[in-house]
Amino acid sequence: MKIHMLRMKFLIMILLFIIPCSANLAKVGRASNQDKEKRIPFPEIKGWKILEEYPVYSPHNLWDYINGAADAYLSYEFEKLFIAEYIKGKNQSIKVEIYQHKTPVFAYGIYSQERSADYHFIPIGMQGYSEESLLHFIQDKYYIKINSVSGKTKNDKDIRIIAKEVSKTLGGEKELPEAVSWFPEDNKIQYSGKFIAKGFLGHEFLNEVFTAEYSVGNNIFSLFIIHREEPTGCKKIISDYYRFLKKQEEPDEGYQLINDPYNGKIMMIWEDNFICGIFNLDDEKLGKEYLELIKERIN
Repeated sequence: MKIHMLRMKFLIMILLFIIPCSANLAKVGRASNQDKEKRIPFPEIKGWKILEEYPVYSPHNLWDYINGAADAYLSYEFEKLFIAEYIKGKNQSIKVEIYQHKTPVFAYGIYSQERSADYHFIPIGMQGYSEESLLHFIQDKYYIKINSVSGKTKNDKDIRIIAKEVSKTLGGEKELPEAVSWFPEDNKIQYSGKFIAKGFLGHEFLNEVFTAEYSVGNNIFSLFIIHREEPTGCKKIISDYYRFLKKQEEPDEGYQLINDPYNGKIMMIWEDNFICGIFNLDDEKLGKEYLELIKERIN
């Protein structure tokens, strides 16, 4: 009887040990599977070893990697950052950073904030540019940065090979957001287009705005386009602008002339679910001509 009781106690102790261990192993397995699901596959490239020991960064810990720049990325609906290094020999290393955003528009937006019109642009993805020891481009909802980390690599050749393979692996959209094509081409300053996620012209009610700069004679000015799903979204923007200016009336569709105390004369046309605008231009006749050109391209 005593032996039987001892055996029962021993079995119970074993079960108490095994059950938590099994649960923990299951959790580890699930975590491992989730980690694999989170990662983007980096392409195998002949002659290069891939090092993927970096964590996958999220909005919660992006500051750990890019610190001061994190807020800007978060304002463009950043979701994840995937990193890998391509290593060749003892002293050649090229790092690939893939920033995933909520939509292709937001990826274009953060890219547009960091590029300069005098960069060397190349045909890759939606758009890209290369400078010494780096190549940056956008594709679908990804902003990709490829940089030489160490060693004397044949930068143009090696970095471009890796960039092309990464582009093939990512797939997805390779055309710039449709709104970019709505800006008239005549007199547009090349590569001046931007997408402003928040606080356009310093106003909290002006968000998700496409812009482009123009040069006509002695005038350098900017056009902007706001697109909303419904006309009510545009009406709210104009109404908020009116309240900021302490205007009591309700806005109607059509031409709007705003005398902004901080930004000067703002010319706008509200039609349906679009607002087209222009600023840094005093010539109202020229402004209206360009606003009509945008309307034609949208319609």
